[in-house]
Amino acid sequence: MKIQLKDEFRKGVVTVNKKVRGYFEILARAVSTDDTRKYLQAIWYNHETKELVSTDGRRLHILHADQTENIEHMLPDQDAWLEYDKGLLYIYHVAANGENFPNYRRVVPADNMIENGETYHFIKGKKSKYYKPAGINFEIAKFYCDYGVPISLDYLLDIQGDSYQVKADATNARGRAVIFYNHCMEIVLMPFQYDIKRLEAVICAVESIA
Repeated sequence: MKIQLKDEFRKGVVTVNKKVRGYFEILARAVSTDDTRKYLQAIWYNHETKELVSTDGRRLHILHADQTENIEHMLPDQDAWLEYDKGLLYIYHVAANGENFPNYRRVVPADNMIENGETYHFIKGKKSKYYKPAGINFEIAKFYCDYGVPISLDYLLDIQGDSYQVKADATNARGRAVIFYNHCMEIVLMPFQYDIKRLEAVICAVESIA
């Protein structure tokens, strides 16, 4: 993650424990790189809900700090912007990137969700000289077969390293949102190759509540 925010707003730098770096790497991958949406170019920490959030308008990554060991003690006692890079967590005043983050809960599907009770183990495979990148494992293939949802493979590779259950929006078979979740993370993914109008609706929803 490229450091974007100004030093004058920085409140501190924390070394992230190796045990939880994977969670911050997953959060960082969903941070927007779009210069027209600067308010999305960092991780948002909601002190009230103890949630760390990132989104680029096509996917939304949420980490529940109070459900994750070795994380909450690193975080400030107020809302803040965060940047993660190479094991370091940079903490900034809210004025560094806009006072507020969009109401991300409004774009998380809550109704008409279906799930099959399966747990998918998206654990990275070992590198192989015969296949690069390694890690498009059986569980990812199984998810595609179970749900038939056109989610970007890149998005699935970005959330590897943990196990998830899945809920899918039952209202739109081709363009439905999918939520991957476990004890500490919620990851909302939207298809965009097959249903551009639905993607645009999600981006507009995020921008309208910014």
